[in-house]
Amino acid sequence: MKKLNSLTAFWRKRLQPFIKDPFMLSKWVSEYPNRRDPGRITVWVNGGYKTLRDDYQGELFMFLQDMHLGIMPFKHRRGSTYSAKLVPADADLEKTIAEAISHSGFKPRLSEAVNDFIEQTSQSLFYHSEVFFELYCETDDQGNITKIEFYHIYQPSMRKVFGQYFQIIPWSAAKHARIKAGIRRVPKEKILHIKVPSEFGGTYRWNRILKRLGKLSRTSIPEFQMKAFETNKGIGFDFDRYRKEKYIEIAQLTKKTGWGQRQQRDNEILEYYTMHRHLTYARMQAKIREHVLARLNEALEGKIISSNSSIEVEGLLTADEVDEEFKKLQAGDLKFADVYSRTSRV
Repeated sequence: MKKLNSLTAFWRKRLQPFIKDPFMLSKWVSEYPNRRDPGRITVWVNGGYKTLRDDYQGELFMFLQDMHLGIMPFKHRRGSTYSAKLVPADADLEKTIAEAISHSGFKPRLSEAVNDFIEQTSQSLFYHSEVFFELYCETDDQGNITKIEFYHIYQPSMRKVFGQYFQIIPWSAAKHARIKAGIRRVPKEKILHIKVPSEFGGTYRWNRILKRLGKLSRTSIPEFQMKAFETNKGIGFDFDRYRKEKYIEIAQLTKKTGWGQRQQRDNEILEYYTMHRHLTYARMQAKIREHVLARLNEALEGKIISSNSSIEVEGLLTADEVDEEFKKLQAGDLKFADVYSRTSRV
């Protein structure tokens, strides 16, 4: 009888729960109240994943920081002509969209909201090569939009498989965020997916650049030279040449972005190349701004708003304007200071 009771207890406590939930997905079910958003399918998570950028330092840190800094005007910048508006005009809808895409706690104007959205989305785009938002929309009985939400999804948790989107929550992420582990399927009509444009390498090439920069950031002095230091041996290592070769490799890796590596090499670089790289950087930031805004408008027009409303911005440097400066630079009939002045504005 005692043995039977033990078997019964084992069945109830061990085997039955395992059969009902073999992956133990119900283990982490106690979510923090402030992380439960109404109508949201995905869940808040920001850790528990291994990424290419776990160790930010050196050149990788500087590169990622420089890519998004200044991509949008500083708020309240004196003399700025930047503005954003909804076309065709709709004051109520514009207010709803502004509140949806802004990351601030107050009710912003559309110009401020677009500024925040592009700035923060581009930062995530540079860091992770792609950005995901879950879209949510509420309407009243007459079909009028009353609320819109753009829920940011932590990029490492998302996967696109055969055109379908899934959020994968492993044990490490579930324990960190106090959420339920498992896999959540998100309808593609509810997803805004923004990727690094193909002309800058797309997600695959961008991740390879970041991976290589991360490796170069950890090797300020080669390992064989460090061992030579320890044994006090001279092996003829040319540190100046090593730094120059490293600079050239990083320049080649990032040439499509125009990143200057925060260095002024006036004795080694022609002034023409310096200006060419400056224009490349200005064009890259303009392209990213336009790309993010275009994808935002596609989401609004195709997945949220049934009309042809879209956001238009004015007063920002465009990629076409930079292309015209490239033509002037190649023609040679200009002053570098004038080109720099015209293309340094956002």
